[in-house]
Amino acid sequence: MSGSSILEITDDPPLFNKEEWINKGLIYPKDPQKVDFGLAYYCRNQLEIPPHILQNYFPNEHLPVKALLTYNLPNVSIGLVAVKATHCFHARKPNDDGIQLGQRNIPSEAWVNTMYMQF
Repeated sequence: MSGSSILEITDDPPLFNKEEWINKGLIYPKDPQKVDFGLAYYCRNQLEIPPHILQNYFPNEHLPVKALLTYNLPNVSIGLVAVKATHCFHARKPNDDGIQLGQRNIPSEAWVNTMYMQF
């Protein structure tokens, strides 16, 4: 494992069993070295922006700044579903170092599926 990346996979993806992790009240480990490879791979893939979305809705990453400033952004859909803030944030007050982000519970499978269907 290199120092620049938490997870490098060269062979088949590691096994991940949703039933062992999702909706179990588990807390994501603070230390990146202690994160289960299967869980890290699953989270990375769930959070990855699909290639067709990147291609159709985001400017090319090599676009010069001057061209980026004149880039036409897509229209915002009024059909987007807004999620109440109470469902997105923990009751603990935020701090400057972000430690509490690593202590939040992993979202339930139902919530992940709802977000997947809405976006």
